[in-house]
Amino acid sequence: MLKQPQCVGIKLHPEEHGYPIRDHAAPLFKFAAARKAIVLTHTSEQNSLCDDFC
Repeated sequence: MLKQPQCVGIKLHPEEHGYPIRDHAAPLFKFAAARKAIVLTHTSEQNSLCDDFC
């Protein structure tokens, strides 16, 4: 989808999809950066605490 001009980013849902962002942030952000994609995500819940994005 990111190859389509109208798609500019990726939205992450750690809580809805049940994965801890601390375990997956680095590869997800690397993927997005390589494609110059914007990342939007929910934060401040059990699987997506702000400190876990570092």
